[in-house]
Parts: sequence; C-alpha cells; structure tokens
Amino acid sequence: MGFHRGEHSRFSDFIRPSRIAGHIAGLVNGRRGSDLGHNPLGAVAVVLLLALTGVTVWTGAFGGEASEDLHELVAWTLLAVIGLHIAAVVVMSLIEKENLPRAMISGDKPATRHPGAVDARRPSIPALLAATIVIVGTILAILQYDPQAFMPRSAEAFEHRTETGAEPSQAVEEEREED
Repeated sequence: MGFHRGEHSRFSDFIRPSRIAGHIAGLVNGRRGSDLGHNPLGAVAVVLLLALTGVTVWTGAFGGEASEDLHELVAWTLLAVIGLHIAAVVVMSLIEKENLPRAMISGDKPATRHPGAVDARRPSIPALLAATIVIVGTILAILQYDPQAFMPRSAEAFEHRTETGAEPSQAVEEEREED
C-alpha cells in the first residue's frame, strides 16, 4: 500500500527514476549492494504491475465488447510481468544473498546486512484513515457495479452477452436456476 505502510514500501521512498541507470550499471559490473526497500527496477515493476492491473480491471469492467482484445492483451502482459517479477525476486535473492520473499511478507530485513538502518516510521493516522476510505469505497463501488461480486459463481456466469443484447445462453440460465 504505497501511501500508508512502512516507510520503505511507500512510493515516495522507492520511486526514483534517477537511480535506475546506476542500479543497472551496478548489476552489470557485479558491484551491487542490497537495498533496504525496493531497488530501482523493483520500483518500476511495482508501478508497472499496478498500472497493468488497473487497465485490466478497467477494460474488463467498462470496456465492453469493443475492448475485449485490448483487455486480453493487457491481461496476458500482466501475467508475463508477474512471471518476470517473480524470476527477478529469485535472482536478486541469490545475488544479494538475502531472502527477499521473506522480507516481502514480513517487512523485515536482517539488521546485519543493513547496519545503518533504523525502523521505518509508522504510518500516520490520516494516512491510515485515507487508506481505509479507499478500501471501503472500492468495495462499495464493486458491489454497486456487481452486487454478487464476492459470491462464488460458475465461469459461464461471467460470459458477456452477445452483441445483439440477447440474454445469456440456456446453459447459463440453467446454472442460475440450480443455485
């Protein structure tokens, strides 16, 4: 949650495009130290993952039939970037000799590897309140768009209606009646 969590997971801490070239040069030259938070390429990955997720959701929810191809392309691109990100985390864990998946889950890195580090500042009350409002607002918007959004449904229930505006197929109707 780039606005309210720990200091090193905030966008203001890790989105610094000016550090990308030096990070890549360090990787190529083998002189790469570990970062306390996201490294510059990891920051790019986070922004890209968030953007692709947003576009995937937007084209899926509001694009209609006209944007199905774009939705599919963006969704596959998102999956590819996720795979690339996972591979990069594994490779950087090996290069830096640090368990990055553990650090991603716990939010902690070994103090011995980062001797000058201090505990991150806790998020402020206004930031926590803003995050709560965003989360609740998002859930309400999803439920407004689809009241059954958080209910288990069959895959057929998600199929689009035809271009002619016809009702869902008989199989979908039978599935609904069984529920």
